[in-house]
Amino acid sequence: MRAILVVLVAGMVAAAQAQFTFSVDDVLDDGFFNNPTSTRVDRSGVVHTVFMKQFDTDSSTKEIWYGNNAAGSWTFTRITNNAVREEFPALHLDDADNVHIAFHTGVTTTNKIRYVNNVGGSFGEIRDITGPGFVVVEFDIDSQGTVHFVFESQPAFPARSDIFYTTWSPMSGTGPLVNISNTATTSEARPFIRLGPDDVAHVVYFTNLLGGALVYQNNRSGAFAPVNTGIAGSVQDPIPVVDRTGRVSIFYCQGDILYVTDDAGSGTFGPAEPLLVGAWRPAFIEGAVVDPLGRRYIGFASNSGQRGVYFLAETSSGFSAPVEILASDATNLGASVSINDHGRLALTFQTGGVRDGNVFAKIFVASTQVYGDMNCDGVISVGDINGFVLALTDPDGYAAAFPDCDAARADLTFDGNVSVADINPFVDALVGS
Repeated sequence: MRAILVVLVAGMVAAAQAQFTFSVDDVLDDGFFNNPTSTRVDRSGVVHTVFMKQFDTDSSTKEIWYGNNAAGSWTFTRITNNAVREEFPALHLDDADNVHIAFHTGVTTTNKIRYVNNVGGSFGEIRDITGPGFVVVEFDIDSQGTVHFVFESQPAFPARSDIFYTTWSPMSGTGPLVNISNTATTSEARPFIRLGPDDVAHVVYFTNLLGGALVYQNNRSGAFAPVNTGIAGSVQDPIPVVDRTGRVSIFYCQGDILYVTDDAGSGTFGPAEPLLVGAWRPAFIEGAVVDPLGRRYIGFASNSGQRGVYFLAETSSGFSAPVEILASDATNLGASVSINDHGRLALTFQTGGVRDGNVFAKIFVASTQVYGDMNCDGVISVGDINGFVLALTDPDGYAAAFPDCDAARADLTFDGNVSVADINPFVDALVGS
């Protein structure tokens, strides 16, 4: 196929400037406080999200809800219904696009981690993953279907919080509860976990509840062990992403600056690269993702300076300038980003305020096709080859043949031009579909 494409692009001309155009749609605005979201895009382009719904500030009304747009419009399923506070849900899809959801539930120091999935077609039993005393869960699913969880302990004051890890599988149930931080004098907070292509677990968190050192651990040796990041002081909201080569990147905030640092396989993290300085104040829940071609993307909300919701993409010359998705003077509550193998990217975010005397937050979804889909039918297939070749050789012909598309989507290297350099990533996307 590569040879055919190379022949077809002989005599090509320069083409369009790369760009990102988002479609922004309302997901939910019902007067309730709907926040935060956790979102994934499945192989067919359907967006799945989970969130907490609460009436005003009444914490006893916090329940977990799930929604998707498979029917062309959004439909919702109530996951919990017990008049007990449930919070901070996380969602993942397994290799068969089954939905998995985890959250914490309870009151005060009795919170515990719970989990449910819709394997078999509908949501089944909600399982207790821990006993009382744990909050703020994140998870990922390995190639064998085992679910890997990380979360914080919730000890009584003045004891310090630690980071814990466990697993669950349909064959063996819940695994051992492992304290992977185990410090008596320092609290650890906001753990995230992502699995690499070899099913190695990569965990990040920060020390001190108000921000401290960035800690990274993995279990490559069979047990969790820390790897020095060299980053200390005022770190908050770290998020890891792992690409198909095993490169680990960690995005984090430090003051008003968003940084990224990565380990390309040497076992050592390189210098941190500042991505945003000064004009924005990033706030995100699951704001970073990496695509199958290894390019990284970040979505975030900003509540000071340039207020609104923004998106950054990795290009051949570094990360792009922020793309404005929504300018908003409302309270912007964070973002969750996902991308499927076909380059369909979705970002859910929330804005909030006070309406009729009640606190509320509404949910939006912004979506775009990052690469590969040249005929704008939502999938990558052999039907895209003609469009790709036209974008390379005859931009006017492409515009006439596909008036609802933009030839810039053939700029798969994000270097601002469509050229022979885009052939290999296009074929990778086509074969990967």
